[in-house]
Amino acid sequence: MTPNLKYTLGIIGILLTVAGWSVSNSARLPMIQNVISPHYGKAISAYKALHTKGAILKQGDEGFQELVPLLKEKITGSVEPLITSVKTLDWGSGAVNTDGGMQWQQYLELEISFSNSSPITGSFKKLQSRIEARYQKKNLFMWSTGIFWIGIVISLLALFLQTDRR
Repeated sequence: MTPNLKYTLGIIGILLTVAGWSVSNSARLPMIQNVISPHYGKAISAYKALHTKGAILKQGDEGFQELVPLLKEKITGSVEPLITSVKTLDWGSGAVNTDGGMQWQQYLELEISFSNSSPITGSFKKLQSRIEARYQKKNLFMWSTGIFWIGIVISLLALFLQTDRR
């Protein structure tokens, strides 16, 4: 094997290792975050927009499609809800009694309008953590771990390859 191939593999391995680290730290690197989890950025943008009383999010607005499935999880009924808009009535944080004791949790008090039924109002807690769980954490872990370890394996391979000595 030629020394050039060995060095090339080593550099590729190092670059992949750095790329894997970058993906795992994408919360601090928005450009990478948008590539790895584009739905997360849209959903967080919509979530932040709802932190104004009277804010209305409707079909076609950024993040609407990403938030709808999370809101539907908390809606019970015999008919599949077809959400057309979401309006903020209030937002803040309050003490909630949980299995671990009293905890402060952020909430959004929302009015949700449907095309197939009357509007409803409700308090939605932990929406940000549910956005992160659905759109960020599972993709992020899978991509960062895979890229990082492929980089390590290629680097080790390059390190132990024998070169021709003529």
